[in-house]
Amino acid sequence: VTVRRDSDNLDANIGFSGGVLDTSALASHCGSANGFVATWFDQSGNSNNATQTTSNYQPKIYDGTTGVVTENGKPAMLSDGTNAHLNDGTPITNQNVTFIAVATPSEASDTGGLIGVQSNYNLGFELSQIGSNLRFAVKASDLDVSISEDAQIAIFAIYDGSTQGLSVNGTNSTQASSQTFSVSDTVRLMSRGLGTARWTGSLQEVVLYDTEQSSNRTGIESNIN
Repeated sequence: VTVRRDSDNLDANIGFSGGVLDTSALASHCGSANGFVATWFDQSGNSNNATQTTSNYQPKIYDGTTGVVTENGKPAMLSDGTNAHLNDGTPITNQNVTFIAVATPSEASDTGGLIGVQSNYNLGFELSQIGSNLRFAVKASDLDVSISEDAQIAIFAIYDGSTQGLSVNGTNSTQASSQTFSVSDTVRLMSRGLGTARWTGSLQEVVLYDTEQSSNRTGIESNIN
């Protein structure tokens, strides 16, 4: 990640140490300042980096008083539900998609997007909190699974061109048919895509495929865990 400290708006690239985020380097850079993510680097080698150039819209990763923002002992990016979000400039053009994420909602009942790929309302893909549910919307067809405030969740959502599926912590929603359509729009994290409905809570990991990966779900979820 590239992290901006708010004391002087200086950026620093924070890499890995021992296969995990180098929190010592993060703390050294931020010190008593707050730290915000300007770039979340794609690890696939495809340079699909998620960025935010507007400082007021950058998610928080370090607190000048309490240190690294964490969930379940691991670093996390925090969204205030109002502004913070990241944009990936590379569009998804394939109908077959798999969205995998680890996130924590911080409001018991809220409306806010976690991952959005929408070129128009009711046209695209969207993972959002709607009330006390996590919803995977494909065009106008919705799947819901109940979630709880301040509870870390592992999400696995798929769409194969006609049928969608959603799992949260291994709990499946009922699959539903959806209309076939085409989409070509950029990925937005902590956002519904269009509008200003942002995620309220934290985001720790996102894996996106432009293919349907249900056959690899067990291995992917084991790796995430």
